[in-house]
Amino acid sequence: MAVIPRYLALHANLLTNANRFDEAMAGYEGFFGNHKGFAQDWMQYAFALKTVGRQEDAVAAYREAIARAPGNGAAWHALSNMKLAVYTNGNIAVMEEQLRREDVAEEDRYNIYFTLGKAYEDREAYGPWFENYTQANSIRRAQIEYDIGRLEDYVAQAKEVFTPEFFKTRKGFGTPEADPIFIVGLHRAGSTLTEQILSSHSQIEGTRDLPDLLRIGRDCGDLATGGQETGLNKGLLADLDADECAALGRTFLEGTRDERRTDRPYFIDKIPANWMYAGLIHLILPKAKIIDIRHQPIAAGFALFKMNFGRGVDHSYDQKDIARYYRAYADLMAHFDVVLPGRIHHLQYEALVDETEAEIRRMIDYCGLPFEEQCLRYWETERAVQTPSSEQVRKPIFKDAVEQWRNYTEWLGPMEEVFADMLTSEPTATARERS
Repeated sequence: MAVIPRYLALHANLLTNANRFDEAMAGYEGFFGNHKGFAQDWMQYAFALKTVGRQEDAVAAYREAIARAPGNGAAWHALSNMKLAVYTNGNIAVMEEQLRREDVAEEDRYNIYFTLGKAYEDREAYGPWFENYTQANSIRRAQIEYDIGRLEDYVAQAKEVFTPEFFKTRKGFGTPEADPIFIVGLHRAGSTLTEQILSSHSQIEGTRDLPDLLRIGRDCGDLATGGQETGLNKGLLADLDADECAALGRTFLEGTRDERRTDRPYFIDKIPANWMYAGLIHLILPKAKIIDIRHQPIAAGFALFKMNFGRGVDHSYDQKDIARYYRAYADLMAHFDVVLPGRIHHLQYEALVDETEAEIRRMIDYCGLPFEEQCLRYWETERAVQTPSSEQVRKPIFKDAVEQWRNYTEWLGPMEEVFADMLTSEPTATARERS
């Protein structure tokens, strides 16, 4: 019986979604051997290639998708996440031509603006860089109803609930397993790099962004990170007894079991927004590790402003929202340093770049594990990496991009205004831990 061509592409797509990337790539390659395919087919194929580290092939596949649909903004934007991609004058002309068309959908339009921003950034054309990223972010911001004040209220409530007395009276609550290592912070701050370093250790398994803690948070009184925080249910948290906290910890461990592919005793959950759940983590998983990876404020904001995210990162499309989000996050992390001293390990990205071995050793020591040399050669560790940082983590740390944001300070005024006092007074995470 002849196999319907679209079935082959659909099957390969399902294999990609199931993280069976080698099988997916073989499926797509068999399909493309006899059929041209649609842009979406080539995009899925490119994603699988990128995930397993075949970067040059991924770039070629994304370009094939664009050739089949020049107005497909998602294809352009996916290409912009590839470090190997080089934009020619012809590429820029095609994108600008698409933006002049009246029939280009809004989603395609903002994705193309983001890509043009990256193209001009690569050319160090700072004015056009800012113009295109601003256009992209303006469209995205207009699409959502987001009030950063709700996050600030959430943090204020969390500080009221999670006091030294709260944790003192709940000592011994939660489940005793120490399996999870949570990597928290802001998006684009180095969480994937941190995960790659840790998963190079023989005792630690890297997984993916796991949704289980988000679900538990929502069940615990709207501890929700889905773009609009709705506050803490203080009464519910206060009423949780030891058995209930232990049950919630076991729920997390059982829910994540299917994500584990090895027999390594520790595993990583690296959803950045889990910083909001630091108190809940300690309550239900008191022996789990929490690692806070962060950039300096403006550098962190700069990285967010350039990125088009999916759901749940709605603060990233306005400079002042970005800065206020960072401040709320830093405020809550500082609070836990006071009420739970040493509970959270802070890793400053800039320090990781400057003193790589010392910072990696410090992090492994926090995890209670013996140091292994392979953690210093993390780029050699073969594993699927699905985030936009998949290329960077397969190379040694390089310093060139750390200060890149300084070229753009002329256009970052709204962000800098909110950050003003932090830029002169906030110690680095490493300095806080060593003081």
